[in-house]
Amino acid sequence: MNENPQTIAEVEAIAAKLGIPLSAEDYAQADALAQQRRTQLEAEQLAHEPNKSSTAAFVERFNRFYPKFLQTLIGVGDVMISLTQTILIGIGVPVVLILLMVVEQQRVYRGMELFEVETTLAAFGATVLVICNLLFELLISWREHQSSWIEPPSYEFSFRLCARRLAYMFGNRDGWTPAAKSPALRFKVVLRIITFSILMLALAGSMHAVIERVGGSWYEAIVTVLTRSTLLEFTTWSGGLMFAVAAVFAAQALSQYVAQKVIEIIAIMQSSASNKPELIATAGGLTAAMYLYGRLKESQRQRRTMAHASDMPSRENVITVPSVPNSIEQHDNWGNRTGVPSVPNSLERFSPAIQKAIDWLQANPDMQELSVRKAANLAGVSATSMHSAKKELGL
Repeated sequence: MNENPQTIAEVEAIAAKLGIPLSAEDYAQADALAQQRRTQLEAEQLAHEPNKSSTAAFVERFNRFYPKFLQTLIGVGDVMISLTQTILIGIGVPVVLILLMVVEQQRVYRGMELFEVETTLAAFGATVLVICNLLFELLISWREHQSSWIEPPSYEFSFRLCARRLAYMFGNRDGWTPAAKSPALRFKVVLRIITFSILMLALAGSMHAVIERVGGSWYEAIVTVLTRSTLLEFTTWSGGLMFAVAAVFAAQALSQYVAQKVIEIIAIMQSSASNKPELIATAGGLTAAMYLYGRLKESQRQRRTMAHASDMPSRENVITVPSVPNSIEQHDNWGNRTGVPSVPNSLERFSPAIQKAIDWLQANPDMQELSVRKAANLAGVSATSMHSAKKELGL
């Protein structure tokens, strides 16, 4: 074992071998002493170099404090990043959802004007359709949460998976088990219909001017639009459709995130605890305190057992005296049947029952904290004998 450790790691290794725990106060005192010693050495170094130029002294101080400055900048950066993320997620998500609703409502409104004469009704229908797109996503998440539904894991595309899917659809007999559907299947089907309707109405709104201009039957008009449209018109329709797709799916994804957060918040609000952070801190502190208290009591029991074992007279010495083969063979206070002077009866300090209780307590140090009656029942002696034994051992 290294008797002169040079680092904290070496000291911790020695403490672990000896079984001596190091507390937080020990580390704090060690850090204070290290800082004090460092300051002293720096002062001594400056005293031995009085002729150092101001530039050299500045460079030396800068090199010494620069790592701390970098650590401070890193800490400030972490705070700014976490704050920005919290603001963007906590406030940005609702704001983006509102803006997406406004944009989608206007696109759907222009598409509904093709078949709805009343503009007020078209605007109202577009608003309802956009709100349903968000509302059904919330209903799906809430319904699956109430049913404790767990979404099956998704895998990358593979022809083997496709073959298994086809085998399942045709009822393959090898290990075939029915796959359950989501309890919110009805809401999901309606959401698909709403999504398709929003996309089609948004595309129709982009093609509003061309649709009004093209005549003839509907299939002749479709052929005319597909064959005689300019590149600018085609780009306009494609861009409008892609924007509608991005807006709809982004709104659905953000709605799902909002639904999950709402579920978490409601679960916290419905719990019975009134002050949860304080209760969590108290529980954690109580666990640590009970652990340290258990370590303390264990050390106390070990030290108490060792102290009483060293203070009490050794029973082996009394038994191995040649003149006293057995305490029962003594006929009087100072003699026995062999004629050899025996140990006086005054040295026989305990009765057999008390001695039995003492032996049991020393053999079971973990049971010393029990009550007198419980310990007496376990040791097979009377409560009075156990009380005398504990009193003799100082328990």
